[in-house]
Amino acid sequence: MIPIWFVYIGGFSLIILGALQIQARPYQRGDSFFKRFINIGTFWSLFCISAGVVIVLYGLGYVGGAQKLEAPTLNDRPVRLRPGR
Repeated sequence: MIPIWFVYIGGFSLIILGALQIQARPYQRGDSFFKRFINIGTFWSLFCISAGVVIVLYGLGYVGGAQKLEAPTLNDRPVRLRPGR
C-alpha cells in the first residue's frame, strides 16, 4: 500500500511541474498567442496539472477513497500469508 504522504508529494510535484513548464515556454519575440501557447507542450503541461489535481483529490479522499483503504486484518489474509507461518 502506498503511504498517503507519497500521494501528496506526487500530486503536488505534477502540479508544480505543469505550472513551471507553462511559465518557462520558449518563444521568439513577436510570436502570436497561438504560436506561443497552442502547441503540444502546453497540452502536456495542462495534462500534468490536471493529473496532479486528481492525485491530490485522491489523497484527500474526494476521488476513489484513499483514506478509507486499510490493511487487511489478520483473519482476512490467506493462511500462507499470516505471520508466524
